[in-house]
Amino acid sequence: MKTIINTTNYGLHELHARYDAKYKVATFDKYTVYTTRPPFKMGQIELTKEDVLTMLHYFEEVEQGETTHI
Repeated sequence: MKTIINTTNYGLHELHARYDAKYKVATFDKYTVYTTRPPFKMGQIELTKEDVLTMLHYFEEVEQGETTHI
């Protein structure tokens, strides 16, 4: 089941999420939403909970200046 978890820029972008309980993987889809055309999928990523926590840890390090980003 797909769920819209975020809408930004007056509804021009949407972030959709699906969860597969069997494999414990969440799939995130980013869409650009037009009023005159169907939504356009900009990208997709599949992440485990551990992947997300690692990404959040990275963001915290970058914001604190402990790591440099490319």
